[in-house]
Amino acid sequence: MPRLPTANDLGRRPIPRARISVASVPDPDEIGNAIARLGETVTRVGQERMEKADRLAYATSSADVDAENIRLQDALRDDPDFETIEQRFREGMSSAVARNAANLKDKLDRQVFEAQARVQVARGVAQIRQIASGKRRSAQAGAANTALAQTESTFVRSEDDIGRKAAAQTAREAISGAVASGAFTAEEAAAKQLAWDQRAHAGRANYLQASDRFDEAEDYLSNNEGLMSAEDVTRIRQNITMRGREKFARAIGDATEAWGRGEANAPSPSTFAPPVAGRVTSVIGDARPNGRVHGGIDLAVPEGTPVLASAPGKVVAVWNDEKNGGGLSMRVDYGNGVVMGYAHLSRQNLKVGDTVNAGEAIGTSGSTGRSTGPHLHWSATVGGKKVDPRSIGKMGAPPAYGASLDDWRAFARAAALTADPNASIAKLDAAEDEAQRRYALWKADRNEEQDRLESDFTIKVSRGELAYNDVEAAYRTGRISPSARSRLTLALDSEREKQSDIGNFYKMTGTPGFAFNPFDDKQKKAVNAAVKSMGGGPGAAFEVWKKTGLLAEDGAVAIRGGLVSTDEEKVQVAATIASNMMAGNPNAFAGVEGGEEIEKSALLFSHYINDLGFNADQAAAKVAAQNTPEMKRKVVAAQPEITAFRQKIQKTNVSEKLSSAFGGWFTVNPKFTAPEQKLAAAQDYADLASDHFAQHGDAAAAESYALAQMKKLYGPVNGRLMKYPPTNIYPPVDGDQSYIFQQAANDVKAVTGRKIAPENIYLTPIPTATAEAFRAGRPTPYAVHYIDEVDGQTVYRVLNGKAFLADPSAAVKGATAEHGAEFTRRRNAQRYQQMSLRELGAQFPRRAGESLGAYQVRLGNIQWNGAE
Repeated sequence: MPRLPTANDLGRRPIPRARISVASVPDPDEIGNAIARLGETVTRVGQERMEKADRLAYATSSADVDAENIRLQDALRDDPDFETIEQRFREGMSSAVARNAANLKDKLDRQVFEAQARVQVARGVAQIRQIASGKRRSAQAGAANTALAQTESTFVRSEDDIGRKAAAQTAREAISGAVASGAFTAEEAAAKQLAWDQRAHAGRANYLQASDRFDEAEDYLSNNEGLMSAEDVTRIRQNITMRGREKFARAIGDATEAWGRGEANAPSPSTFAPPVAGRVTSVIGDARPNGRVHGGIDLAVPEGTPVLASAPGKVVAVWNDEKNGGGLSMRVDYGNGVVMGYAHLSRQNLKVGDTVNAGEAIGTSGSTGRSTGPHLHWSATVGGKKVDPRSIGKMGAPPAYGASLDDWRAFARAAALTADPNASIAKLDAAEDEAQRRYALWKADRNEEQDRLESDFTIKVSRGELAYNDVEAAYRTGRISPSARSRLTLALDSEREKQSDIGNFYKMTGTPGFAFNPFDDKQKKAVNAAVKSMGGGPGAAFEVWKKTGLLAEDGAVAIRGGLVSTDEEKVQVAATIASNMMAGNPNAFAGVEGGEEIEKSALLFSHYINDLGFNADQAAAKVAAQNTPEMKRKVVAAQPEITAFRQKIQKTNVSEKLSSAFGGWFTVNPKFTAPEQKLAAAQDYADLASDHFAQHGDAAAAESYALAQMKKLYGPVNGRLMKYPPTNIYPPVDGDQSYIFQQAANDVKAVTGRKIAPENIYLTPIPTATAEAFRAGRPTPYAVHYIDEVDGQTVYRVLNGKAFLADPSAAVKGATAEHGAEFTRRRNAQRYQQMSLRELGAQFPRRAGESLGAYQVRLGNIQWNGAE
């Protein structure tokens, strides 16, 4: 009898008792079996309910940890204390994990839950670290930007080179620190440094001009123009000019009024005495060896000579002018806009802010800074504009370079009032008339000097000895006119562009495997510049052509000029070069202005030498003779002979001539495929020969020229003769022109999806379009015909709706890449061959499972091939 289930078997859960009637239990064994089955069912139901409860608890705990993760990240994302957010995130998540793990009764469930929670915490920590890193980077970038702004302000206001250098160094260190900390990328750092340099230098120049220190601002602008943006330079220079003129005008008015009132501190001829008694060795406006203009006068005196104040004033600057080479320098403000400077001192007696009396020693002369010997550099400004210090309060010298007639009149009036404060209107008018007369004389001298200097500058431009700063310095001081400035600037622009093109030329010719593209404007400019730099003659054009395959425009002009000359020597040089070029490339003059005339003369020259046995001198003499007007008139008179020649030449079997010309010992002579092609070729031949005969009157030369031209117009393409063959217009790349047909096959595949072998591609001319492009030397369009195979049958097809143009540039890129890879391999092979097997083994270790013999063979291949 089966065992009755116990309470343990039923999962210790109460079991509902079923009402069983005696009549329904026929046998006691059946009762026991039923009770057993009931116990098993109750046990299974109880286990399923417990598993559902455990799964619900697990899911609830996981959801709670997920929610806590999201809550903590959202809360900490905007927390300013980014240094501790990782720690606080870990603490919050640990608490959430522990709290929810305690809710799981099953030990295995708790272990799996805690393991998954650790993974989730690790991911959350990575995200929190990324947030903290971003905040840290932003904070560091902000600190660096603040430091840059502070150093920029320090740089702008610093009155000595040492202070500005220190500020610039601090800025560089701030940027470097930001890069090291990850606040700036390398690209951002470079942009920050450039922007800082431009702002700092522009700010310094602005600060000087805003302080009415116009000459200093102008000098600073000239010395640091390359460190500022072009917009800043233009704007600052305009401000200097405008505000300088305004202050100059005010200073003149103030001086005139002070002189008229007879005030003691007003500048006058008697109050401004020279600071030393010495010989004048240089005056304002002289050109210096460094290209700048002398801003004062030099007085030769022994070292240690006392330098005396010219009038009562106040010391406004004391410094060591290392940047401009002035050495120990001082500046004294004498009032009414008059400031004088003293440079190359051996000693400075006063400091900034000290007052001086007329005749008081402010220092001693010397030879500090850039100096060739003991002397005093004495300069002066009136209203911020440079003037000759000897002219202050006097008549005769211009108040400033480029001063207007009104400026002269104002100074003349001031001088008259100085001499007689009660001067009448008539005396003042007479003084202004005298100023006008002297102004006219000075202006005439200035115009003559401007013309001479422009001529000198033009020569220096061609020699590469002139810079933009030289032109600007001369313009600012009135030594050249505005129109001369524009002309010289354009000349410098042209020279700079030429040098850039020459640099491109040598860069291209120095690149392994580089092939020049005759349709690339940049490359053509580089070729033209190279020819000009070599003298621009036929020889220069030929040397550049040998390297590039391109004929420069100037070279073509020079060759054409030589060939049409009546000078036998010029004809021989030009004809020899043209013949050599055509021997190397029959299309050397295609698309060149006057190319047909060059070809005719060159072929005529070659005909005399190769066919008639002339030497080069005799051939040149004959060509030169035919260039004379007399010979040309003779050709015109020979028209009946020309007609007879054409009738004869039309009987020539041109098809056989061309077939033989393009055939050979080991090749099948190409043929025309249609009768109309033969007729067209015969017509072309007759036209070419008759035209040449009319020009030169030589039947044999005319036939030779006609055949040569036909060989350029016609050619073999895949065994067939055709006009305007693509192999004659598109240049070879790496000595091969197969790329033309491969690119056409690629076009077929792109349009139809059919893969056609390049040898089954035929390119045929497009009416008018192909001929025009071919004669002009431009990329020539063709229609694509090809042989396809469909179901075992050969089918001739046309690629409709698409004109084909070959792309030499794409082929050049591929060839250049192949050359570069080959160059790298050879270079590596040379390096590996100098290494011992031990050194080579260290660089290429033995692979897992590789036998010693196989490893040694592999190392040997690497050593001699340069690659695995």
